[in-house]
Amino acid sequence: HPIHRLLDPHFKDTLHINALARAIFLNAGGILETLLFTGEYSMELSSHLYKEWRFDKQALPEDLLERGMAKPRVRDEDVSGPMEHVERDKSSNKAAKGAEQEMFEVDAEVELVLEDYPYAKDGIEIWTAIETWVTEYCNIFYHNDNDVKEDEEIQEWWNEIQTEGHADRKEGWYDINTFESLVKALTTLIWITSGLHAAVNFGQYGYGGWPPNRPMLLRKFLPKEEEMEGKHIMKFVEEMLPDKFQMKLAIAVMDLLSRHTSDEVYLGQTSPQKERPFIEDHESIIQKKFQEFRENLEAIERNIKERNKEYLLMNRWGYAKIPYKLLYPDTSKSMRPISKEKGKYHPEKTDINERGIPNSISI
Repeated sequence: HPIHRLLDPHFKDTLHINALARAIFLNAGGILETLLFTGEYSMELSSHLYKEWRFDKQALPEDLLERGMAKPRVRDEDVSGPMEHVERDKSSNKAAKGAEQEMFEVDAEVELVLEDYPYAKDGIEIWTAIETWVTEYCNIFYHNDNDVKEDEEIQEWWNEIQTEGHADRKEGWYDINTFESLVKALTTLIWITSGLHAAVNFGQYGYGGWPPNRPMLLRKFLPKEEEMEGKHIMKFVEEMLPDKFQMKLAIAVMDLLSRHTSDEVYLGQTSPQKERPFIEDHESIIQKKFQEFRENLEAIERNIKERNKEYLLMNRWGYAKIPYKLLYPDTSKSMRPISKEKGKYHPEKTDINERGIPNSISI
């Protein structure tokens, strides 16, 4: 099925990682309970929060609207598409002077409340690029809403997700009975496994790899000021922070989670048609549309680099002066050759660079 082929790259590592997490990370007495101050109540708290989970709010525009970080965009006139070519503004950016590369302007469905919100600013560009690619891909196989309604496999798949996969969640679902609803659901799934996971996962070591700076638990409660009179503050701090074993374990876990796999495939690097050729009649158009998707992501890389040069955008750097790279696609990075020789040594992890959006959820 063409939709299976579209989504398949985004589940390359996802199911395997989920199984491993249940076995050694989320289990009772596992790594999570050992590291977090919530201890044995960690999963209970997560289960409580899951009661509020809704699929329709996982779409980035809906998430930003829900949290008050964006407002619906009011358009004076219809636009031709969500992403249009525009010339780089050479007068406003000296660093771009003389550059011949094109930039991309995103015409998103929402308007950000804060310009200096890196996750939202970079994320809405990634979301729009994914949505554009999904729309162009689906256009090849579905010509109207009725085509979507009559696709029995899509309808049964969507029903199984709701009744079997999330039988306990009754709210937040919508019918896939239009072309627009199909594109929205597919874009949301791809965003969750790529951009969203990259944003919340790969910065853990960079931002929290020094336990005294961001401890995951404390052995004592923070004291009131009057309780510290006549006491040695540093001695109390040492007794309050995690012990050496807990710190070492936290560093090791964050190091592991923040690294990309040696055979990582980043968003926009390989098309479904190139990975597993399957539809000869549509091969050229699929490759053409995917190439446009790749070019959009590479243009977003340039956008992010330029924004990270703007020191007035304080939230892109923070007090630690760490540039925000968590949603830098890294599509332009050369793919590593994959050897199929048995016994061939492959390093398990690459360096920690805090950037790169994998196709699927991986560590």
